Amino acid sequence: MSTGSKKPRERAHLERFRSVFPGFPVGVICETEEPDFIVRTSTGNLGIEHTEFHSDDPGEGGSELKTQESLQERVVNAAVRLYESRNLPNVDVRVHWHPGVQLSRRSVRELPQQLADLVAGHLPGPNGSVWADDVKQRRSHPREIITVGIARLGDPTENQWLSTLSGWIPTIDGETLAWVITKKECRLQSYRTQCDEIWLLIVAHGLAPSSFGQLSAAVSNCEFQTRFDRLFFFRYFDGDYVELRRNSG
Repeated sequence: MSTGSKKPRERAHLERFRSVFPGFPVGVICETEEPDFIVRTSTGNLGIEHTEFHSDDPGEGGSELKTQESLQERVVNAAVRLYESRNLPNVDVRVHWHPGVQLSRRSVRELPQQLADLVAGHLPGPNGSVWADDVKQRRSHPREIITVGIARLGDPTENQWLSTLSGWIPTIDGETLAWVITKKECRLQSYRTQCDEIWLLIVAHGLAPSSFGQLSAAVSNCEFQTRFDRLFFFRYFDGDYVELRRNSG
């Protein structure tokens, strides 16, 4: 993801955090890169480093679950364009993916056409809805998809096709958080040349399985070794946060 496409998302996270955290200082928020934001206040500059939490992030390779979600979204977006080229009625479509089947390069190429054909072949009548699932249509149904819901309710003015993402809420332990914090420390020294204080904001976006997360009870007793001045874990969708205990010794 390019810097240009990341910044609006990061800014949305920060603005929501500011709205729910009463201790957020009054000042002008400046978008920078090192750190991600600087809040210029009457008493000095506060740097805020932003990072997104992904529940299966294994390290430098990034989150495989997040990668799969992006591929699923790409397939659905391509499929709706193919469907629209046929001048068929507007429909609401919900695609339920098999959680254990990963998309390959080949399936990303082939699935849009298969999905568009599946929807076109199972169009309900006006004000109707149908489910096309892999039990009833094993020969024509893509193995990567459990079921597809198709609805023509009312008089939709546009197509609304979405991936239905489901998953459990993983428990986030202290070791995982410590790894996230340590990963963000490498540029701290340079940040301090322009900031009087540096916070780390760890954000669980909460709108897809890779960004679900609930802190374990033991985290409240953890002290994280860090040079950040304050640490926050923020669940963006729910609008709640926890300030993590730190040890700078």
